[in-house]
Amino acid sequence: AYDLAQGVRAQALLIAGRQEEALAALEAARMPTNYLMTINSTFYAQTYERYTRAELLNSLGRYDEALRWFSTFQGHAEHDLVFLAPSHLRRGEIYERLGDREKAALHYRRFVVLWSDCDPELRPMVEHAESRLAQLAGESAASD
Repeated sequence: AYDLAQGVRAQALLIAGRQEEALAALEAARMPTNYLMTINSTFYAQTYERYTRAELLNSLGRYDEALRWFSTFQGHAEHDLVFLAPSHLRRGEIYERLGDREKAALHYRRFVVLWSDCDPELRPMVEHAESRLAQLAGESAASD
């Protein structure tokens, strides 16, 4: 109940535009590590809270930490699947920002593959990733 309350508190703070306080609320959560509990329950796994935490860290420029949290979405638990593709998109953007073109391209490609048949309203995100891939390929060819 405490962790769930911290997640709700974080969302209220985020809506109010108080990103650092929202992150602090999420950081105050204890987050259980019992595998059986987290693999079987989105509440114990704190799926949405983990993704929100990664997004907040990214928006605050704490890229290494954001990458660690985005990488918790590996598709091992069903409830994590909704964030798998978006986590690859964000990792691609972060790695590109950090200058690691190879890792950026890897994550952009994974995102494009996962969302190749996405709903039409999500297509601009795929097109964004495809354009970033093309740009990275062009830069790579120019440096060779």
